[in-house]
Amino acid sequence: MPEPWKNWVKIANRNSSNARYNRCATCQKPIVIGDKIFPSDHGTWSHFSCVTDQTGTPRIPICKHGIHCKHPNCFFVHPAARETIPLPQKQSLKSSRNGVFRRWLLDTFGRELLSQGSGLMDVAAGKGFLGFELLNIDNIPAFAFEPRDLALTKPTRRYDLGFYKRRADNSLTTNQLVPGKSIPPNHIRSLFEFSKAEGVWPNSLNSEKHFAEMEKRRQILLQRYDSSESHHEDSFPKDFTPKKKTTTKQEEKERTGKVVETLQTARELVSNCSIVVGMHPDEATEPIIDFAIAQQKPFAVVPCCVHSKQFPNRKITDAFGKPQAVKTYEQFIQYILDKHAGIQQKKLPFQGRSIVLYHQGEYQTQDQRKT
Repeated sequence: MPEPWKNWVKIANRNSSNARYNRCATCQKPIVIGDKIFPSDHGTWSHFSCVTDQTGTPRIPICKHGIHCKHPNCFFVHPAARETIPLPQKQSLKSSRNGVFRRWLLDTFGRELLSQGSGLMDVAAGKGFLGFELLNIDNIPAFAFEPRDLALTKPTRRYDLGFYKRRADNSLTTNQLVPGKSIPPNHIRSLFEFSKAEGVWPNSLNSEKHFAEMEKRRQILLQRYDSSESHHEDSFPKDFTPKKKTTTKQEEKERTGKVVETLQTARELVSNCSIVVGMHPDEATEPIIDFAIAQQKPFAVVPCCVHSKQFPNRKITDAFGKPQAVKTYEQFIQYILDKHAGIQQKKLPFQGRSIVLYHQGEYQTQDQRKT
């Protein structure tokens, strides 16, 4: 009686460009007409020679239906239980990354730490969703450090419609969110730049002069979002005059939240913040970490773009001990990890670049590495 697997040895007899088995699942080489083929795992096909052992017996593949197969005499292998099947971690959509990041912050740093002082400082906050959700859903103080106007219309509407739900937490006195009672976060409307040589503050908060000049720089830089030619303020001519958009007072209030108007208030918020965070903060990634290390504060940053041309002086040491320019995302992650021995990394469950680099805030000078 012939072995059952012999009935599954086939000859490729269709045009490989139209066949479902146009490429071997084992060696990844093309399957051409006339090749002897055999089923592979989960409904794919392989060259017969790629799946056979020294005796010429092929490996029986896993059934594409798994434990749900209802065929009484199925030829394929079936796992004994669902736990034996490696399941990939569920990935949230990019649009949900602020929620994923917010819940991770609560689980990692705890409510007590996040609620200290003026609360969480969200650098390069974008539309301000993270700070809005922390402030209104989790009762954790938060403020934004972002040059653009915040756009809080969408989260406010979701809040009023009851889309948000508080997590069970004994520290909260109520689990009900009251529609129409949401609070916009404070907003320092400025670029976040930091130089250890210039002082302990972000550059725009070093003096009243810097604070006043930042508004003009901010307006110039905002034009890059309307231009496809360049994304850096140095590309604009010195006599460039930004266009001012006319908006109603209600529109301005909805977009910007509570704009911080004075240097003293901005300094109080920054100096008393409990943690510095950034979700895809682009050019502000390194200033966030340098500022947090200098001020001995916890931080959590999810890097995105490297901007190697804008920062050509970033170097890491390669396997041969030679300096190497930071050009790739992986090199950028290593460059940040080299800044301090206490920096940790973790991959968050959402699509896109999702590695978070963080420090719990327990700094020790002797562990600091040379930047």
